[in-house]
Amino acid sequence: MKYAYHAYGLCIESATPLQTLSRYHPQLGDLPNISLVEGPIETQSTSATTEVPVVFKASTGKLYAEVLGAGRYEVTARNIRIERAAKCDEPLLNTFLYGVILATSTYFNNRLPLHASTIEYNGSAIAFCGDSGSGKSTTAAIFANAGHKMITDDVLALAQAAEGDFRCFPGPPFSKLTDVSMKITQQEKENVEYSIGKYHIHSKNWISESFHSPSSIFIIEIDQEIDGFTITPLSGIEKVQAILRYLYRNYWIDSFGLADEINRQVMALSPQVSVFRLQMPKEKVIAPNLLMNQIT
Repeated sequence: MKYAYHAYGLCIESATPLQTLSRYHPQLGDLPNISLVEGPIETQSTSATTEVPVVFKASTGKLYAEVLGAGRYEVTARNIRIERAAKCDEPLLNTFLYGVILATSTYFNNRLPLHASTIEYNGSAIAFCGDSGSGKSTTAAIFANAGHKMITDDVLALAQAAEGDFRCFPGPPFSKLTDVSMKITQQEKENVEYSIGKYHIHSKNWISESFHSPSSIFIIEIDQEIDGFTITPLSGIEKVQAILRYLYRNYWIDSFGLADEINRQVMALSPQVSVFRLQMPKEKVIAPNLLMNQIT
């Protein structure tokens, strides 16, 4: 018996049940299938060590990863293969599986992954892009606390339909928050999974499983010289460059052999979304209505 789940617009099949992902159902439509399997993986020339605990190798149509204490992963368009370490740290294994490993598989399935946390707002998707630690997840969690459901945390997968319009797909149904973010969003820590410096919040009240059209992308930039926040609309080449910069792990695109296709998708996406630079101090709490009133 195989179990079927969905994330990032993919149907993920597994021989064993997965507690973290949402179950696939026919109403989601025909999605690309990817199988999660376990078995031996060929060791690469460079292995993970205590000095370098995580190793990645990107090549045409494939990603290899080794995580010390978790195991090895091999990602292609149709398979995610896992070889567990002898003494496997399960939370660590799953953190990478449901994070970088699953997110990277979108590249091989005609998806455009943005390094963004995304929420619903008035029936559309609003994405918050930024570097690690810029406050993407915190900002999205603040919106979720205000009643705007979260579509995805950290990575947003978009795909272009046959008629040319893009749509956003839900990611794994949880949010990863730092200790500071937990305090800002007033989350309880008791009995919450913790891995690699972040708490994993599973809340059905927060999570959306619907597909949405993208509306706006906010590029979060931390500026400690300002007291409030400033919003600047981007256009033309600056807008395109901002989208390209915040593609997830964009330094692997050339190695995957996908540069031309990704550039085509970004050029097609750019006219369909508004892009803004959002400058604010670190750990600033943004009132959702105040932010959105600035652009509507």
